[in-house]
Amino acid sequence: MSQHRSNRSRRHPTTISRRLYHLVLLLVASCISSSWHEHTVAAAFPTSPQPIMTIPSQVRQRRPLTPTLRGGGGNPSTTATTSTSLAAVPPLLSSNPFWASQQLTLGINALGLVISLVTQSHVHLDLLGTGAFAVSVLPAAPVANASGRLAISCGMVALWSVKLAGFLFFRATRVHTDGRLTTTLSTVSGTVGFWVISAIWGVVTALPHSLTTTSTTAAMPTLSSTPVTNLVGLVLFSAGWLLETTADVQKWNFKQTAPSGSFCNVGVWNWSQHPNWCGNFLLWMGILVWNLPSLMTVEPVEKITWWSTLWSYRKVALAALSPLLLGTLFYGQATGSITDSVSMANEKYGYGTDPVYTEYINSTPLFFPRWFGTK
Repeated sequence: MSQHRSNRSRRHPTTISRRLYHLVLLLVASCISSSWHEHTVAAAFPTSPQPIMTIPSQVRQRRPLTPTLRGGGGNPSTTATTSTSLAAVPPLLSSNPFWASQQLTLGINALGLVISLVTQSHVHLDLLGTGAFAVSVLPAAPVANASGRLAISCGMVALWSVKLAGFLFFRATRVHTDGRLTTTLSTVSGTVGFWVISAIWGVVTALPHSLTTTSTTAAMPTLSSTPVTNLVGLVLFSAGWLLETTADVQKWNFKQTAPSGSFCNVGVWNWSQHPNWCGNFLLWMGILVWNLPSLMTVEPVEKITWWSTLWSYRKVALAALSPLLLGTLFYGQATGSITDSVSMANEKYGYGTDPVYTEYINSTPLFFPRWFGTK
């Protein structure tokens, strides 16, 4: 028993590691607050030439109001040098919402890599990897104030990210380790590879939203002018969000009450082997469809040609990488070509020896369910 406890304690983050989490998260929050303040002030007080005020000579002759040390007057040259040095310090985040979003995503994943290398913990994986999406929408908030479409897009991404990251973090605090990642995260190269893939996943998956921030607010079509894409986008997102949430809750509840070694085939898991991934795919398709009018905005040109028409769809093509990547990752994991989760599940639940599990695998679709209870 003591050996078992010591093994568990080595896997869990230490008190110092948890304090490191809190410290770094505070730093990230400080960076976000600084960026938000910069955008808000810039929007409220645009940089334009200001009238020069005439200062009376008697005011100019007064002693400077700078603090003095031991009776000494303020040194104007020192003050000027200090002000110049502070002005030369570059901001932590780009003033462009798109690039600031990428900086936040990459920075949070880099933070996750450092924590993994230091603590070898699994608890923070999804909290940072998935939670980065909610943080990455913050630079677009000042722009979203002038665009209802972008504001709702920010809400979609944040709603999904906070919900999923919160659930997965709650689950991680209960189970502590993910058996599918134990081998991968046991080496430095495996840990680096995991967080590199996580960063790529974060940047590419969010493209349907982040690319929308590159369109000018004036060029974005109004919500009332695109009722079809609005309806389809909202339906896909809502259906996917509800399916993913239902699948996660049903499987968690099943694992709490079912005998050890039982596989989940209740509720939506009777329709699909991976309904949570299906829901994730659908909700991001919904975000893509919702933002299509902004992504398809055509810039004015002197003459419309086939090339200018094709070029106008460049953002749509880039945004389409999101569902393409998700489909590739989900299919690779479901078939065992990316991770060994399939072989682990077959060995655990007895594929080929347990007739119930074997029938479930052979007859239940991988992703998209067959509706109305038929298989």
